[in-house]
Amino acid sequence: VFGHYVDDIVWVLLSRGFVEGSILAKWSYFPRIETNATWGFSLLLTPVAAFFYKNALAFKIWAALLLFTGTALSYFALRRGLSPAARRIFLLGLFFNNFYLAFSGNVTSEAGYMLIFGIGLYFAPRRAFSSALLASSLILTRVIGAAFFVAKILELGASKKFKMASVYGALVALAVLPYFLLSKFSTGAFTYHAVGWDMLGPGGPSSA
Repeated sequence: VFGHYVDDIVWVLLSRGFVEGSILAKWSYFPRIETNATWGFSLLLTPVAAFFYKNALAFKIWAALLLFTGTALSYFALRRGLSPAARRIFLLGLFFNNFYLAFSGNVTSEAGYMLIFGIGLYFAPRRAFSSALLASSLILTRVIGAAFFVAKILELGASKKFKMASVYGALVALAVLPYFLLSKFSTGAFTYHAVGWDMLGPGGPSSA
């Protein structure tokens, strides 16, 4: 229905669980906390889950809107330093590429990540709290968001803003640790990627 492996439906089902006040996995032989999908993207899907329930087209349109909005914000954030010709090339590169052709119709976390990343680029938060909110949202949408957190810590360290760096780090930790601790409790790994990589790697069940 959604077009990208099984990930799409897990995020959708989790968003419906959030609407119902549950964080339990919908597909499971026994009750367990759903950590096979990052929670950030499912939270972004909750408006659709609440108002359209099982309408697959509504989810796809919403995901495409998140993706395009985030990309547009990224463009407007960076265009000021480019010449008119460079702006056109940049715009084509952003919107007309293999990623968009493959993913723009899919309900995957890349859409939510791009929206949050675009918001971060456009508004460029400077305070510890707003920067921590951005970093936490990125991490809880896609684990690669941790790269933003590390980059900000390095930036603050280079600027000798050690107090702000410690406050920023503590706020991010408070925001993301509950999810990763629940994941560790539920699956035995801090991120579901570790479980998947073990299964797909040499000697794993999927390599048999």
